[in-house]
This record gives sequence, structure tokens and C-alpha cells, in this order.
Amino acid sequence: MLTLFRSAQAYAGLPFLLYALLLQLPVFLWGDGPVASGDHYGVAGNYVLRWSLEFPRLAALLPAVFVALLGVQASSLSNRHLYTRSRTQFAALGVMLVWALIPGTRYLHPSLPANCLLLFSLLSVSRVYKEEFPPVHLFNAGVWIGLAALFVPAYVLFLLLLFVAASVLTRGGLVQLWRLAVGVLTVYFLVGTYAYFFGRFGEFMSTQLPRWSTNLFSAGAPGKYALLPLGLVLVADVLRLPTILRAVNIEGAKGITVLYWLLLVSPFAVLFSGGVSTSDAAMLVVPAGILFGLVLYHMPRRLAEVAHLLLFAAAWVLGAGTILAALLFQT
Repeated sequence: MLTLFRSAQAYAGLPFLLYALLLQLPVFLWGDGPVASGDHYGVAGNYVLRWSLEFPRLAALLPAVFVALLGVQASSLSNRHLYTRSRTQFAALGVMLVWALIPGTRYLHPSLPANCLLLFSLLSVSRVYKEEFPPVHLFNAGVWIGLAALFVPAYVLFLLLLFVAASVLTRGGLVQLWRLAVGVLTVYFLVGTYAYFFGRFGEFMSTQLPRWSTNLFSAGAPGKYALLPLGLVLVADVLRLPTILRAVNIEGAKGITVLYWLLLVSPFAVLFSGGVSTSDAAMLVVPAGILFGLVLYHMPRRLAEVAHLLLFAAAWVLGAGTILAALLFQT
């Protein structure tokens, strides 16, 4: 199956959707428990949750569409900035696999559009490499993060990651942080103004401010054990870093370094999500997924096929639903 992802054809977006639907098939057959809920999402995220409850069938279908879009974005980022020596779709494969390993995101979840917007911000900030006039790209990156924060407020903390990324890719300075911040503030100003005129400004502010998580893990034991495959992916990402960096040029190494910074920052952002659960691990989908795609790319072909098959099977088991996971991991 990995042969399909070693190609970089322009029509690859369709196989992404088919692969995402294949990963989502257990949800159509058995379901994945209740639709996500909570009070620690943004104004757009709360709307997504309400809409999911109203249209459960579409809430089961749309995640595959969002993940296919994530795959297209990840491949564009990887191939444009030379994360591998040859153009492939392994970054997309990694993103889709990691998403499927996280319980609680198989139904439409605020993290899905937030991750798409996060990738748009990375695509924007990556353009500053050797760019003589980067202000527009930095402003756009800030706007994308501001929009992502409307779904999950903790994503606003990735503004600091974008500043680090800009510093890695080009000459750093506080002026770059200001340009990024202006993009975020523009989104907040426009949406806040709309909320003010409709008498909901107080609700907007209370909803959009990141909150420290008082309950550091609200999931039960089955939910914790369900994250073990994701933990193995993270270990592989970290251990294979030297191999990945040695195989690319300077531009690719800088881009991969940004992904590792994102992988480092994401757990701290989770602590400001307001209530930590297994589904909040979705903040790791972009960095962990792209990096794992690179890990598979550098593996011997047979070993990569085995690793992919095992993770695909784990994703199917997790996709069978929280009840099945509880039976498998019951202590």
C-alpha cells in the first residue's frame, strides 16, 4: 500500500480521501461513542459541537474530509520545502495515521478545522525562507492562528511557535512577533466587534481566553491506554531525528526543526485547554504526523510496510468505539 504514497502525482488528493474513509469505516460500522462535548472550546468550536449533535451522520463523515485536506496540506509543505530528497506523499500518510490513533476525534471535533488552519499558518510562515519582504506571510500566518483559536483557544499559544519558526527560517526580531500578533489581533478585533454589536462581547472574551487545566487528565484508564500507539509514534519521531536531518538540505532541516519545536510546544498548549482529555492529543497530529511520515520514508521498505500495517490495525481497533476500547483495555 505504501507504494501509492511514494508517488507525488497531482491527483493524490483523491487517494487521501479514500484512505481517510477507509480509516473511518469502523465508525460507520460500530460508532465511536458520543460526539465530543465540553466548555473549553472557542466560539466556532462550540458551534461545531452543537452542529455535530444535530447532524450525527455528517459528523461521522466530515472528519475524513478534513483529514484528507490535512493530507494535501502536509504533502504541500513537505514537498515545497524539501523535507525529503524526492517528492512523496508520506507526510500525508503520517498525518492521517496519527489522527486515527487519537480517540475522541472520529466524530466532527473542533481540533479538525483548527489543525487545518494551523497547517495553513505553517505554510505561510515557511514562505519567509530567503524571502526579501516577509511581512505579508507573517501577517497571514497570524491570521490563520487567530482563526484556529476561534475553534480551540489554546491554539493562540502557537503564536510563539510561529515566532520561533520565523527566527529559524530567517533573521529573528521582535518586529516579526509584532507582525504575527497583528494578524491574530485582527481576527479577534473583527469577531469581537461582531459579538459586541450583538451583546455577546462578555461571552466572547470568557470563551476565547485560554484557561489553565485544573483537571490534568479527565479520561479513564481505557482512554489513557488507548494513547499507547500514539506514544510509540512519538518515540519513533524523536529517535529518528538524526537520520531525518542528515538526509535533507539546509532548507529541509530548518523546516523539520520547526516541526520538532511544534511537537515540543504542543503539550504545554494542552495545559491551557481548560480540561485535558485524550482528544486534546489532537494538537499533536500535525507535527507528530508529518514527522512519522518522514520516519516511514527513511525506513527499509519491508519494515515500513509492517509498521504501517500495525498502526493501521491499531487505528481500526480504536475506531471501533469507546466500548470496544474499554473491553480490550479493561483492568
